[in-house]
Amino acid sequence: MMKKIVLDLDDSFDFEVIGICTSLVDYRLAWEINQCLGLKLSRSGEDYYKTNKKGEVLSSHSLYEDVDEDQNTDYILIKNKNKGKHFVSELEMIDFFLLINALRNDVSETSTRLREVQTIQTTVVVNVDEHKSFAQLEL
Repeated sequence: MMKKIVLDLDDSFDFEVIGICTSLVDYRLAWEINQCLGLKLSRSGEDYYKTNKKGEVLSSHSLYEDVDEDQNTDYILIKNKNKGKHFVSELEMIDFFLLINALRNDVSETSTRLREVQTIQTTVVVNVDEHKSFAQLEL
């Protein structure tokens, strides 16, 4: 039986999203981000399962997490593409998403710092209000 990971992304959940384009595999990208940003992203015990309204699994996506209790910040790295399926389908050109839920985090600066990693082609700050898939996610 698959455990469903749920992270409520309603209006009260304040988060920023950075889209990452890279050819790296998930664990290597998590390591590179850890080195660049001083994080401790580690693989979640369960993947994220995207389901339909009936609860049937449509796709699974690897998930890495870090909680910085000193800064009161959660970091989530999630793979967008897996076996031809997408976590956020309207952003299919993005390979990974880094979700950050902190008011004091400068997401533009973080995005710029990530671009310094040689194996990351580019990063982009995603406006979640422009993409309906984010509103429909149960993360």
